[in-house]
Amino acid sequence: MRFNIFPPEGLKSIEPKFHVDPRAILKTIERELHKNPLAGLYPIDGAGAAIPVSLLDIHQGLLVMKPEVKPEGGFSSLIGGQRIVVLCGDSGKMQFLAVNLKLNEDGNLVCPLPVDLILIQRRKEFRTLGPADDDLNFVLCLGAGQELLTKVIDISDHGVLLDLRLGATEVEVGRFWHSGYF
Repeated sequence: MRFNIFPPEGLKSIEPKFHVDPRAILKTIERELHKNPLAGLYPIDGAGAAIPVSLLDIHQGLLVMKPEVKPEGGFSSLIGGQRIVVLCGDSGKMQFLAVNLKLNEDGNLVCPLPVDLILIQRRKEFRTLGPADDDLNFVLCLGAGQELLTKVIDISDHGVLLDLRLGATEVEVGRFWHSGYF
């Protein structure tokens, strides 16, 4: 079986802003569970191949993962150990340390919920969704008294992603508008 999971990032190169607030770790993982995501269990030292797993559930504070293939050394090589779990979802690449791995009666791997979760997004800056209020718009000043009403998709440290109707204005990569208001 072939799967496409990206390897974990080096922990020293991850900026602190990509660490999820510990109070939000449970909800962040739960949001991905309904998609039955495929993840990879990577050795801590980076030596060896990843084991593909499907994240199934959170039950009594334990994360339940179904192995998609049998590990090379068998499951006994995983029991009591720790691995890095990497999951690529819509919001970015999640990774965390799975400690004290165990095999349950159903043949699934379980581990306690992580105490540190890293969510790496495709941009350098952390994104957050725009306001849910449909009446809140961003007015873009195009010049010569022209204004364009837009919706805010997401916000980051270095800008705002706007939803512009096709043909509403000419948009080029790297173009900056210097004035606008909510």
